[in-house]
Formats: sequence, structure tokens, C-alpha cells
Amino acid sequence: METPNNNSENIDVQKYIEENIEKKLNQLFEVLPKKFDDIKTPKMIYEYTISELYTNTIQTIIDILNDLTALYAERKYIYNQVFRERLFNIFLKDERKIYIGIVLVIFSFILYFIDGSDV
Repeated sequence: METPNNNSENIDVQKYIEENIEKKLNQLFEVLPKKFDDIKTPKMIYEYTISELYTNTIQTIIDILNDLTALYAERKYIYNQVFRERLFNIFLKDERKIYIGIVLVIFSFILYFIDGSDV
């Protein structure tokens, strides 16, 4: 049989445990959102707006032209194999793949209409 004294000790211990767990959880929640804000997850293609696609495509074209200019400036100082690797890396960077695809689709439409109008 439990005595009233034992019951109050039980309640005090439970209250102490609950308060400590609550403090620890609050500390954890204060730290976690800050850490998750630093993690950038890439957007899916359907999450982009037309404006973002347009702006990022233009910026990607400018970045590629700048990288190609820098690569061709040092062309005579590097081996052919290194040149080809760097050339492919310029076009195949992960953050550029979607925009290279957009440019290629636009380019293919242009070629299609040029070929279609040649009679």
C-alpha cells in the first residue's frame, strides 16, 4: 500500500522529470530550425516561376560564356585532354543542367523553323 508521503514523492519526481524533459526539448527546438535553414534543398522544375527560369537561364548563358572565355584564354598552356575535360565540366555542372536543357530546346525550335522555311 502506498502511503501519502510516497505518493507525493512520486508526483514530485514525475514533475521534476517532466520539467527536465520539457527544458531539453525546448533547447532542442531552439537549435534545430537554425540548422535546417542552412540546408538548401534544390527546387524541382515545377517549383520555378517563369521569371526565375528566364533570369537563371540568361545568367547561366552569361556564366558559360565567361567560363569559355577564360578557358580559351589559357588554351595554349594546357593539354588537349585537360581542355576537353574542362570544356565538358563547364556545360555539365549540376546547377546548370536544367538551363542548358532549356537553351537546347529553344535552339532546336530555331533550327526546326529555319529548316522548315528553307524551300
